[in-house]
Amino acid sequence: MSDQNAGDAAPKKKLGFGCLFPIIAVVALGAIGYVNMRLSKPERLADVNSCIGPQDGDPIYANTCDTPINLQYCFFSEAGPERDICRNTELAPGEGLDEQVLNADLRELGGLFRADFLACELPFVPGQYEYWNTRRMTPGCVPPDDPFAGRHISRPGAAPNAPDTEETPEDL
Repeated sequence: MSDQNAGDAAPKKKLGFGCLFPIIAVVALGAIGYVNMRLSKPERLADVNSCIGPQDGDPIYANTCDTPINLQYCFFSEAGPERDICRNTELAPGEGLDEQVLNADLRELGGLFRADFLACELPFVPGQYEYWNTRRMTPGCVPPDDPFAGRHISRPGAAPNAPDTEETPEDL
């Protein structure tokens, strides 16, 4: 009987810092990554597509956030990429797109194939950037002086720029 009592009285191990280390390490690495992104490439965090209001709202596609945004909409035509239309608009809080301009663009298309919307916090503008993993151009927010600011290309055969924008850089 004394052997059973001796086994029960064995000291229990205390849980120490070893159990918390993996949790603290993951949280710290996440915080370091966020701060690094905020300092080195803040435009990657400027995507505010959640600020685009509904199509059936009044006004349509209104800015629902408390800050001004740059909104780009692209209409892709069933008639082919040469008839695609992209426009950039700066919207104040509560302001929406002009319905007459939107309807005129839709009439000009020759049939709507697809519509894309992209919103960015000011001072960043919609454009495209090179994704580091695949080296492909990806729609997103870029600084205003970036050579890829403006219309993003989402399908083969589309013109790289709208007629009223600068030409594509020679080094592409």
